[in-house]
Amino acid sequence: MALSIINDPEIIFLDEPTVGLDPKMRKMFWDKLKTMQQNGKTLILTTHYMDEAERLCTNVALLKKGKLITTGSAPELIKKYGGENVMILELDKNLDDSTVKSIATAEKLRIQYQDKKLYIAFAQTHSFNKVVSVIQKHLINKNYEIISAYLKEPTLEEVFLNLTGEKLSWLLWN
Repeated sequence: MALSIINDPEIIFLDEPTVGLDPKMRKMFWDKLKTMQQNGKTLILTTHYMDEAERLCTNVALLKKGKLITTGSAPELIKKYGGENVMILELDKNLDDSTVKSIATAEKLRIQYQDKKLYIAFAQTHSFNKVVSVIQKHLINKNYEIISAYLKEPTLEEVFLNLTGEKLSWLLWN
């Protein structure tokens, strides 16, 4: 009976379990952890990989220099501290200044434009339909062609960076 307790623990502690794993092995390991959770096991995971915590953890505790910053589920933390959605549009031709200004003032959107790419930042609570209607009114109806579109939603990594005072460099504005 003692052997089954050792081999079948209720709580499993994992410290940086996927460091050094290739993407395929990491995914397989995550699947195994999810199966263990579904079988009623409690997993306590320490990781620097925010995508791993976001995907695997039902509750997250974020620390900075050993001090607790906040706790909650990943979706709760993202909604509260994640910041803005950013739509990135690549256009077929350069925008004129008046079009850039009209897009920005239409729904009080924060925008940046550089090298035929338009970055439109808006709150997570802002209506996506309104953003799309602004794009239609100011770009499509004026014969700008959208070559590619990408929506960047906040992640747990952005939450951590926002709460620790770090900045994301991929965004054009600070």
